[in-house]
Amino acid sequence: MEPVPNAHRIGNPWGLELTGLGYQYGGIKVNKYLYQGKELQGDHGLNTFDFHWRVYDPVIGRTFQLDPKADKFYNLSPYSWAAGNPLKYIDPDGREIIGTDGKPVTYQMVNGQVIWSKNASADVQRVGNSMLQTSKGTSRLDAMIGSDTRVNIKVSNEIRISKNPETGKTIVRYGETKINQFEENKDGTYSAKESTITIFEGTIKTIVNQKQQLSGDAGEKQQIGVESSIGAVAAHESIHAVDSENVNQNIQNQLHGKNHDVEKKANEVEKQVQSELLRRKNEN
Repeated sequence: MEPVPNAHRIGNPWGLELTGLGYQYGGIKVNKYLYQGKELQGDHGLNTFDFHWRVYDPVIGRTFQLDPKADKFYNLSPYSWAAGNPLKYIDPDGREIIGTDGKPVTYQMVNGQVIWSKNASADVQRVGNSMLQTSKGTSRLDAMIGSDTRVNIKVSNEIRISKNPETGKTIVRYGETKINQFEENKDGTYSAKESTITIFEGTIKTIVNQKQQLSGDAGEKQQIGVESSIGAVAAHESIHAVDSENVNQNIQNQLHGKNHDVEKKANEVEKQVQSELLRRKNEN
């Protein structure tokens, strides 16, 4: 069997392929998911990597676009990659720098205080602390931490409130979950490899700060406040991120036009968290 060149790729620390050093045996597909697990885009001979928010050029070790988090790292170039040290850091979606110690984010309770591992971002700590206020929220946080799915958690100031032009009904989005990577299992079901949860704090603040008392779910969020609502929404989104049945049904809806109700369980979990918070508030 004759070897086929340029399949098993060897590269420098910045992800640039060193051609002529790798081989592949016939019939084996070329792996395009290379540097930091991202896909090599070979269109038009550019050979860049897609990092969701930015496009990375391994020749120069920089990106074409400004880092949207550049104001957090003002001592670095706004085009810098992994703080100039790709052997120590990764930049999973082109926005945040996280440590690559090979360990998941963890927390522990010490004298009634939550102690987070050093690789936990400010957003993760904020959302996690809110989820830890309730037993249901805690169980959902532990489910994400213990999941095989890599979960990214972001808090956004974006306000997602709009009106349906056909019905005139107001649409309020407190959060969303995007499945960035998934795989098909042997039994035909799907599993998420990486998910990103975004909590829209702007939406939550807008609802909570309404002068008139609202009813239903919005009214409950007014009563428990912004920080507690963040935890309730995160518990909701955790179902979409790591619950195996929900993930499978969600992907089936998108790929095969199925009509699974993927919101029922998530809404129930969010309701449980809010009810627990309201009960505790009334007891006090």
